[in-house]
Amino acid sequence: MGRVKNGDRSLMNTTPHALLGSYRNSHELLLSFYAGLSAQDANRQFDPELGSAGWYLAKSVWLECYWIRQQLQGDDDLSARVEHLFKPRKAVPLVERCTQLPPQEHLLNWARQAFDENLMRLATPGRLPDSPLLQGHRLPYYLLQEHCRHYEQMLGVVNLRQLAHFDSHQSGARWQPVLPDAQCLAVEQGHYRLGAAAASELPYDNERPEQLVELSAFRMTLKPVSNSAYAAFVAEGGYADESCWSEAGWQWRCRHEVQHPLLWRQNAQAEWLFAGLNGYSALLEEAPVSGINQHEAQAFCNWISEQGRLFKGAVLPHEYQLEFAYRMQELQQTGRVYDWAFNTAHPYDGYQAWPSADAANKLQSGCFQVLKGSCLHTQPLLKRSSYRLLASAQDRHRFSGMRLVLPPEATPW
Repeated sequence: MGRVKNGDRSLMNTTPHALLGSYRNSHELLLSFYAGLSAQDANRQFDPELGSAGWYLAKSVWLECYWIRQQLQGDDDLSARVEHLFKPRKAVPLVERCTQLPPQEHLLNWARQAFDENLMRLATPGRLPDSPLLQGHRLPYYLLQEHCRHYEQMLGVVNLRQLAHFDSHQSGARWQPVLPDAQCLAVEQGHYRLGAAAASELPYDNERPEQLVELSAFRMTLKPVSNSAYAAFVAEGGYADESCWSEAGWQWRCRHEVQHPLLWRQNAQAEWLFAGLNGYSALLEEAPVSGINQHEAQAFCNWISEQGRLFKGAVLPHEYQLEFAYRMQELQQTGRVYDWAFNTAHPYDGYQAWPSADAANKLQSGCFQVLKGSCLHTQPLLKRSSYRLLASAQDRHRFSGMRLVLPPEATPW
């Protein structure tokens, strides 16, 4: 893609038509999902640490107005009025900020009008000044991906509404817990290129620049850990066995009295059910486990490592191992759930924050872990091997699961 030229700043002229079409589609995705919620659920928080669906919709509007109107045109009339809801100058609880949202119909109309105006500014010749932010159309791509992420967040938080309406008499699934599938992808020791290629304008700043990293030999399970394999950990008392957990993980488990993955429920007949967007259904035996955080994933690794020779030394993968394994395109059941990496998020060598220093502050804080891959609700624009989703080690609502990394097989010589 070319740069935005002086005298012709229309993205309609310099950007493929599909980009603006995708941009409008991202608006409709957010608006239609929010409009389809009941008035009771639209602005309701289902977890005090997560925003409501309305809050994520409003955040997409604010972010778009902040960059297109305020930063490019010096027009902060709209963005400044709602900035306190998303970027407060003093610590304000999220619960308090969510209560300041307008009713569903009002918020929906406001969001639609703002989106339409912003799209017109992007598409109309001469409306936007020349700016490095528009070079390579990087800003529109950035905002488009942020809308996709906010949509996924909306799905994640609304999914939690099911947890308050469990009927213990619903039919579930009963099957024998089993150990994970031990088939593995073997990777030899070597130097591998990871991260986003310099020529692409699509990836986030935390995927750049491309890196050459050395990896020791390892094996990764072809399939993610299944519900039946994770159920073995639950059935064997893994949640009550302190030896399986890190100190921080055990403190979290005890504080929240966790006994199983977030979206699992057990009925009166001891059958397992899964909470989905459309209600409860029998927990599928072979489906990847979903709704676990990094603490739970690490505890499972510690437990499975003691369950026999096949899994001795099992650990969570480093994000570099996951990314390279995805690139080989031999893993199975990818795109069903995100995979937890064990490492803390960090900037790559040569990292440059974009479009603002806020991203760098988050990446360099040491407070976030990394999820790799994608889930069933991830939009195609975000599905790439270099994508890094930053999350708290306690985060359970992001449709996250896990794979295992094992030591390389011993050679006979």
